[in-house]
Amino acid sequence: MTYSGIINIYNFLADSFKYNRLEDLGYLIGRIFINKDGTFFIEGRRELGFNFPQFGKNQVNEKNIRQLLEAAISYALRFDLLVPPYNDVKIVNVDHMKERINKSKMQTGKRLGFLYNAIDED
Repeated sequence: MTYSGIINIYNFLADSFKYNRLEDLGYLIGRIFINKDGTFFIEGRRELGFNFPQFGKNQVNEKNIRQLLEAAISYALRFDLLVPPYNDVKIVNVDHMKERINKSKMQTGKRLGFLYNAIDED
């Protein structure tokens, strides 16, 4: 048995860091396990692990790491943002909204003359 180091790959919005939005979520898209012999295995989205299927046979080298990073970036660019269900966020109190605005440094706006009607599932 051997021990491995782990590198986690998360997909965050760049604005989360730029505007210091501490409550924004990042999504784990892959984990790289590297052993003492300089070989690795990736666990995660199919697009990442497809080219590196077996532990002990994938050498840590510039070619493999470049291919892995390109696959991770490509996946992140195609990643569909996950949002909470509408009914879970349709009601909020003023204090919570003020706190969110202060943390995210968002500006509020006014309606531009159109109405948004959500489908009522109740």
